[in-house]
Amino acid sequence: MRLKAIYPIVFIAVFGLFASSVWAQDGGAVPKSDSDAVPIPTRSVAGASAPQLATSTTNTPGSPLPSATLPPPATSAPAPTPAFESTSTPVVMPVAVPTNNQPVLFVADPIDIPQPENSRGIVSIFVAVMGLVALGGYGVYKLKMGGGGQSKSTEKEKNDESRCLNLKKLMEEKLRELTDVRGQMESKLKEKAREEIREALAGTPAAKALALVERAEKEYARLEQLYNTCMIEFQTKKRLFLVHGWDGAPEDAWFPWLKRELEGGGFHVEAPAMPNPEWPKIEAWVSHLARVVGEVDEHTFFVGHSIGCQAIMRYIESLPKDKKVGGVVFVAGFFTLMNLENDEAKEIARPWLETPIDFEKVRRHTQKFFALFSDDDGDVPVGNKELFAERLGADTLMEHAKGHFSKGDGVTEIPVVLEQILKFAE
Repeated sequence: MRLKAIYPIVFIAVFGLFASSVWAQDGGAVPKSDSDAVPIPTRSVAGASAPQLATSTTNTPGSPLPSATLPPPATSAPAPTPAFESTSTPVVMPVAVPTNNQPVLFVADPIDIPQPENSRGIVSIFVAVMGLVALGGYGVYKLKMGGGGQSKSTEKEKNDESRCLNLKKLMEEKLRELTDVRGQMESKLKEKAREEIREALAGTPAAKALALVERAEKEYARLEQLYNTCMIEFQTKKRLFLVHGWDGAPEDAWFPWLKRELEGGGFHVEAPAMPNPEWPKIEAWVSHLARVVGEVDEHTFFVGHSIGCQAIMRYIESLPKDKKVGGVVFVAGFFTLMNLENDEAKEIARPWLETPIDFEKVRRHTQKFFALFSDDDGDVPVGNKELFAERLGADTLMEHAKGHFSKGDGVTEIPVVLEQILKFAE
């Protein structure tokens, strides 16, 4: 499209120049016949006597030349003003007829020689046309070079980008090779250093200690491999952790029953013995639970009883942001307590009641919560039911006459807990 746009402009310019040259030829003053020729007037040079034509036609050698006598110049009408500018210079013609031994000169007035308008117009048109053709050709060339240059530039950029990507791949490959070589060198250096140390310590008590260290390293490597294998096997297997309460144990009340039921359904169930259950402390319980659980994911579930519910909430609060758990069931959990027997019990309970929990962080790791209460619990007020619903968004249920869901209350099975765990695991 850009090339075609030049053609009309060139055509109009050439046509305009051609038309103007034709008009100039028709309107110019060009002589039509010989009658229009301009006479050439003559005049004598200032200071010279009037020349006379020579009358003698013979002359002997060595004799002086006879005086020449010239007729006076004929008078003529004044020359008309020339129609063209004069480009001539005066013409001086010497005459070989002396008068008083002085040469006689005739000087012609400037002659106006008209320039041929036709040839001058043709040359102008030719020059203009050639200039326009050259200009148009240059424009076409630039446009072609511009378009081609752009495409070549784009292609060059693509080639440069591809070349950079190839260089990056080569750099990454070389980096891997260097890393492998460095690891091999470090391993060899360590082995070489160990051999030198072993040789230096041979026959000394330190040699036995070094042997013990080496055996321990091999055993650690074996256990690490077994652990990794177990973790791979458990990645798709559902795990559940039962956390007992204050002054409780893994074999209390309904724990053995729930463990058997869940293991029969394909769960891996652990009920760890929490440290110092007679005087439970937040840091000790949370850190112990973290060690027992290890890696956590959506296939990991928790069931807590009494103060064990607090331990589970605080453990989940401490998890990294990207970790998720499958769900939690709280049995007789609490944010408030009543009927604490003595000052010692109050001192034990105070940190659990007063240390705040970031419930937003807890909810970040799971949205599946279920809380179970009894209307005759002597330790947990019934108002905790609303607190669990408000703070965690938990589904709640109030059972009748189940006390604190302990062995002393005669509770050995809790079917609703089993149902909720299976529901969470679906």
